[in-house]
Amino acid sequence: MTKMLDEAVAKVRTLSEVEQDHVAAMLLGFADRDADSSQLTAEQVAEVELARQEAKQGRFASDEEMAELWRQFGL
Repeated sequence: MTKMLDEAVAKVRTLSEVEQDHVAAMLLGFADRDADSSQLTAEQVAEVELARQEAKQGRFASDEEMAELWRQFGL
């Protein structure tokens, strides 16, 4: 275990059991992740590239379009 991780564990030990469980769940989720899960798919890369090109062209959603999008998500 690295010194930094050891220090982090020592601090986590001072937290409540509920907080310790939250930290443990995050750590386990990180440690158990599939190495490929953090990679973008080809479709996602294409979407990012399209968005970058639109931004370069100054093509952004209007305030009205954004307001409608937020409404769709209940925000």
